[in-house]
Amino acid sequence: MRNAKFFRNVLMSCLFLLVLTSVKAYDGIKLVPSSNQKTFTLYVGNLSAHELSVRITDQYAVSVFTQNVMATPNYAKRYNLSALPNGTYSVQVTTPTRIQTYSILITEDGRVATTEQVKIDYKPVVQLDGTKLDVNLLSQGKAVKLAILDKDNQLVYLLDLGNPAKIHQRLDLENLNMDEFILKIRCGERTFYENLSL
Repeated sequence: MRNAKFFRNVLMSCLFLLVLTSVKAYDGIKLVPSSNQKTFTLYVGNLSAHELSVRITDQYAVSVFTQNVMATPNYAKRYNLSALPNGTYSVQVTTPTRIQTYSILITEDGRVATTEQVKIDYKPVVQLDGTKLDVNLLSQGKAVKLAILDKDNQLVYLLDLGNPAKIHQRLDLENLNMDEFILKIRCGERTFYENLSL
């Protein structure tokens, strides 16, 4: 009897540690569907506090939900999808450095299922130092084009960088002859814009 109680306590301690480390040690973003409800929980691991955007779109890319939240380390939030009809949806989580897109399915029996595949698009890091413009991007082999547009959205400069795994591009803007411009970065299917001033 005494041994059974001891083993039960050891087993409970091990289970507690397993659950604690699986949530606490996660350094990133994770979407976990509920096993028996039309909900999912979004976990943000041991990242620094930052604003993130959560957007849910239907199979036609129509937005059905959008929310901006200030996520702190070990943040968790449950999203209730009971008002949505059955079907396929995308959940897009945007942080300061990347956009993660999850595909979810609301099933006939009222559950949420996810695919294991997560699409990650990294945002470019842009720095302007005087007339030197540095663009860094983890492009993952996607086609990358850099464009400079004037304030009327007219093309001034275009650079096709091909399909590299990552880019570090420095542009000298000494001869640009404008104080304000728009940097347009196309990476695969995504386009990023940055308003800049010399």
